[in-house]
Amino acid sequence: MSLCPTCARPRADEDLSDLRCVACAACRSELGGRVLRDARRGWLYDAAFRALELARVYRAEEGAGGARERGCLAEVARLRALLAEERRVARVDGPGLAKGAARPDMDSAAKRSG
Repeated sequence: MSLCPTCARPRADEDLSDLRCVACAACRSELGGRVLRDARRGWLYDAAFRALELARVYRAEEGAGGARERGCLAEVARLRALLAEERRVARVDGPGLAKGAARPDMDSAAKRSG
């Protein structure tokens, strides 16, 4: 069971596509979007590090066939793909997008020339 990143209430589902808590009004607001995205990213990094630690433990086991280690490494690969998608979405939706599309009248070179 995981916790809502905003209100810290337990959530029943383990679906990582939406970290929102149904009861939390702050989670449903648009202001909470960035907080939720950062919390989701932090959760994904933590989960990936935990899976890597488990893979190291499983590698050191005597008589293990390596299936659990491979399972952990597959989970790390899945989490890395989710993190890459999170970063891509953050770049597309990020605040720098408006700066990239500056109007010509706001251009600093245009201001200096006249």
